[in-house]
Amino acid sequence: MKALGRVTLLSLAFLLALFSPTGTPARAAGEGEIVIPAISFSAQGGGEVDRREPRGTPAEPDPGYVHFWHTPGHWLEWTLDGAAPGEYEVTLRYAGKHTVERSVSVNGAAVKGLDPVPLPRTGRWSEWRETTLPARVTLREGRNVLRMTCDDAISLRLSDITLKDSAGKTLAAKAALFSSQGGGQVQILKAPTLGYVTNWRSEGHWLEWSVDAAKAGRYAARLHYSADGYCRIQVQVNGQAVKGLEDVIPPYTGDDSYWTPGTLAVSLVLKSGRNALRITTLGGKDRGVPALGGEFGLSAIRLAPLAADAAVAGDVLALLRPQDVARPEKEPPDIPPAPLGPPLAEVAGAVPLEAGRTIDLAGTKATIATADVVPYVENKFSKRFIFANYDNPELRRFREKYQLEKVIAGGKDEFEKQVLLMKWVWDQWDFGHGMERYYLTDPFEIVDFARQEHKFQCMHSGAVLQTAANSLGWVARQMAIPSHTFNEIWSNQHRKWVQFDATSNYFPEKNGVPLTTYEHRQALHREGGGVMRAFMTDAGLQRKAQRDSYKGRLLFIGYIPNTNNLVRGPMYGNDRFFITKDELCEGRGWHTRDCPEDPATEPYFPINQAALALVPDGDAIRVTLGTMTPNFMEFRVRTDGGRWKPSANEFTWTPRAGENRLEAMSVNKFGAQGPVSTLVIQVDK
Repeated sequence: MKALGRVTLLSLAFLLALFSPTGTPARAAGEGEIVIPAISFSAQGGGEVDRREPRGTPAEPDPGYVHFWHTPGHWLEWTLDGAAPGEYEVTLRYAGKHTVERSVSVNGAAVKGLDPVPLPRTGRWSEWRETTLPARVTLREGRNVLRMTCDDAISLRLSDITLKDSAGKTLAAKAALFSSQGGGQVQILKAPTLGYVTNWRSEGHWLEWSVDAAKAGRYAARLHYSADGYCRIQVQVNGQAVKGLEDVIPPYTGDDSYWTPGTLAVSLVLKSGRNALRITTLGGKDRGVPALGGEFGLSAIRLAPLAADAAVAGDVLALLRPQDVARPEKEPPDIPPAPLGPPLAEVAGAVPLEAGRTIDLAGTKATIATADVVPYVENKFSKRFIFANYDNPELRRFREKYQLEKVIAGGKDEFEKQVLLMKWVWDQWDFGHGMERYYLTDPFEIVDFARQEHKFQCMHSGAVLQTAANSLGWVARQMAIPSHTFNEIWSNQHRKWVQFDATSNYFPEKNGVPLTTYEHRQALHREGGGVMRAFMTDAGLQRKAQRDSYKGRLLFIGYIPNTNNLVRGPMYGNDRFFITKDELCEGRGWHTRDCPEDPATEPYFPINQAALALVPDGDAIRVTLGTMTPNFMEFRVRTDGGRWKPSANEFTWTPRAGENRLEAMSVNKFGAQGPVSTLVIQVDK
């Protein structure tokens, strides 16, 4: 009953502290421990925190759950007492954004069928699922040790482990109450039952608490905190910075709503009676990767007395210093922009490609019956674009590392494959600020950190979808509107650019036709709406109406002119960047950049086309092909429905009497086929 009595005393102390007015010194909590609710600070300076009072009366605190379990080889063990000998099925309660693999062993022996075992994704980090493992474990009588080991670099949140034998007897373990771990360090997330302070990040912003200590000596300081980023803090006692805590960074928790307990690695020395304990946030640069000075939150401080020669032990925080979090700068690869295919030059004597146009072939009349040709368009805006180069080996590495060909394999056509790719990006992380890597543009790092429970935002979605699409041979560009980033991808199938918003996992369409960003804008502002948001779920493609209120976001449109973000970040501040701005934008400020005179067409130059020019040459036709195909490999041509054959960009076509069909396409080095241009010519018999 001694442990129960201690818990009761601690809970009583919590209640006393909770309902004491701000500024009242924290009271001892039994056996010399002192619990300090963060909201009971006696003074502050350099800023103003937000205080969140506790909700209701705190009960016995829940042990929480483990997260940040993503280091290969990192194992957790739980000691189970009171087992009857026999076989047990194992049920886990967990949450995970991605499918993970974990190995299970009992008493040092791997369990057949669970070495490793896949745990399917639950959908979101906040969605919990109970799953019974496919093989049973064998326990001996009495005490057993269950171990689970991380076999990949993907995180898992684990809450409960339940073992049940054939008679229905169960053994249960809370994941957060593991008996030991090795090869890494997880965090335990627990709700802040004592309330908390937040909005605490500015340089020099300090909070101070009055602490009454029954006896002088060394105390271990355990914080219950949140850290959205790398938060530099300093700890002072009675006006003096604690040696070793002058400028330290507690491990980030992944979000300002994720709270973890942890003990400072350096003890605090208190005098008998009243003491002043101060914590100051030191701020730091908020640009760059990683950024310093994130959002710090504090729920409680617990001070536990230490013997004179005792070391701080338990859940000791691995404190960092500012120099520890520096990210080595990468030299950008020396990769030139992608080459384009042969342009369609001016061809003397070319026949206008119009249905009904006649051609004289050495006295024989030929009539163009069909002219379905994607044109070659070059303008000052198309010339600004820089495309990702096939020769950059990082594109292939990205495609293979994340198995993107498997991701899109279920698509029935090119466009559905592109939609599946967007869903894959949307599935990688839960939306959030990601303060410590806010300015990250490297798509490899974004995806890898996302698998470790980091949150990211719209510009990260744009960077990842752009590289993912480019790695599969599709051309994607990043787009910007005020406070938002998304993509447009060239659809060979629909022969146009299409808006893809991976942050919200949708593309806009009207009357079943996918829209460009500008078409989306015009439909909402000038055509009365009718836009649908089409999105892919695990069950298939679904649609819902676009909110009319969204048109307030679609006023300015920015076109980011480089797709090679594996070489450099997006050219927001570059003179190549251009925007759409018209009377709808009156009274609103944004970038000042070039604006197309014809915003419906100039930014929407076609690519991957096989444009055609025809010149009569006796009884034959001289055909010239041209294209703007990034990473162009070859043209392919077929006549009258025959086999596709590689073709030079100039060749002679000799029609016969009757109907003649010529089809041409451009193919890039990835093997992606551009839109087919089709000509049908009827030659008099």
